[in-house]
Amino acid sequence: QNSVGPGFHIQHRGFRHILPGTKIGKNCEILPNVLMGKKNPHLVDYHIEIGDNCYIATGVTILAPITIGNNVTIAAGAVVTKDVPDNCIVGGIPARILSEDNSSFFKLEETMLFFDIQFALNYIKKRKY
Repeated sequence: QNSVGPGFHIQHRGFRHILPGTKIGKNCEILPNVLMGKKNPHLVDYHIEIGDNCYIATGVTILAPITIGNNVTIAAGAVVTKDVPDNCIVGGIPARILSEDNSSFFKLEETMLFFDIQFALNYIKKRKY
């Protein structure tokens, strides 16, 4: 059975798949096209725990088993496959820590999309063809 804390907010209409048994803390926000599922269909331990005050942007995939700390922002389009500590901003495929200080970050979807675009552009510039 899923559980959510007070202040949970689903932003905008759209698809969201949340694996049964997921626990979401208080004051969390989830945007459209978010998938919370298993890394492997045969997993028995497939818990997903999301802390308090988390922001999950559009198009995020979170794969269990996983624990996401408090005050975490997950950038648009990120694929989160490993535990995330408190107070982090994560993004990318696979997701990596972009900042370990989430205290003054503006939690706007447009800003998160900007970070993903910048990350992708930097990655393309570094590739050798």
